Formats: sequence, C-alpha cells, structure tokens
Amino acid sequence: MSSDSASGWRAGVAPVLAAVKTHWRPFVLIQIAAIAVAFSYYLFPPFHEATAGIAKVKANGGWPFAALSTAFAGAVLPELAKRAFSRGKRKMDWADFGFQVFLFGFLGVTVNILYWALGIWLGNSPSIEIVVKKLVFDQLVYSPAVSITISSALFLWKDAHFNWKATMVLVHDGTFTKRYIGNMVACWLFWIPALSAIYSMPQDLQFCLYLCVEAAWALLLLSMAGRE
Repeated sequence: MSSDSASGWRAGVAPVLAAVKTHWRPFVLIQIAAIAVAFSYYLFPPFHEATAGIAKVKANGGWPFAALSTAFAGAVLPELAKRAFSRGKRKMDWADFGFQVFLFGFLGVTVNILYWALGIWLGNSPSIEIVVKKLVFDQLVYSPAVSITISSALFLWKDAHFNWKATMVLVHDGTFTKRYIGNMVACWLFWIPALSAIYSMPQDLQFCLYLCVEAAWALLLLSMAGRE
C-alpha cells in the first residue's frame, strides 16, 4: 500500500474511532436492546406472540411504514439519545434534521426492498447457509453500491449547501473518498455482527430488528458526518 493510500485509510477511519468514543454510552444501550430482542425471541416462547403484533403492523404498513419508522429510528431516536447524554444545551438545526429524516426514510425503503428481494431469491430459512449468503450480498453489494454511496454523497452535498459544483470540488479533492472509506469500514465493523442476528430472525421480523439497530448506526453515521 502506497503512503497516499495509507494516509487516505487513516483519514477515513479516524472519524469512526472518534464517533465511537464520543457516543459509546447511547450506542451500547441501543445495541444491548437489539441483542435482547433477538435472544428473547428464541429463549422465551411467549415473546413470539408479542412480536407477532409488531410484524403484523409492519406487514400492513408496507413501504410507508418502512420509510417513517426508519426515519424515526435514524433521525429522531439518535437526537433524543444525544440530548439525554449531552451535558450542555443542544441547538436544533431543523433544516439538517429534515434532511436526515428524508435520507434515513429513503434508505429504509431500500432496505425493505433488499430484505424482500433476498427472501424471494435465497428463501426465508434462518439456516447458517442462507444467513451467510444474505450477509455477504448485503455487505459486499448493497452497502458499497447503495447505502454507503448514497449516504456519503448526500451528506457531502448537504455540506456543500446543496451546490453541485461545490460538491464536485469536494469529490475531486478526495473528501468524498475519505468519507466513503470511513463509512464503509464502520459499516463492516458494525453491521456484520448485527446482520448475523437480523438474518437469523424470521422474515417478518427482520426489518423490525433492523430498526432497533438502525438507531445505533445512525448515531455513529451522524457523528462521523459532523452532526454532533
């Protein structure tokens, strides 16, 4: 690896480490909650009935539910968590908040489509083979090509005040590459363990568990993008 490449990787990964250090408390709490849901489903049969209601709401809600629930998990919950653990007062940037609601809502729809398509393509069995195949496609195809590319590009566009010429300057000076590398590394470190649990759940509950984990991921992503 050349010195320029190594420097690019270090610059990309640095925000990941800083984000985890800053927001580790709400991050850990949300992760524990998500893990508890997965364990409860398999260890306590009565939990099946409780989750059946959630799955029914998701099925009836369709794409609007996917968009609104992911926007809530990705924008509202992280904001509440940061305020709860912040020592000082936080000023609300409503324009930035609205942008985040749109971004995470849109990504929620793409994730819903992904889970639906993988279920048709690979089946809904929670076997190790199926889980691994879904995990590989998710992290080596969907995330690099869709979710991380879109989120990195749109945050860059937002930072350039929605000016395409200014955005292209940031692309050509390497800012996009550094941000993309950091987001992709964080994605693999965070989502590979999380998705192992998500894809192990029944098909109708995968998106619901994803929502729990999305809040922690959004907190990390927003921090790396400078939304402290």
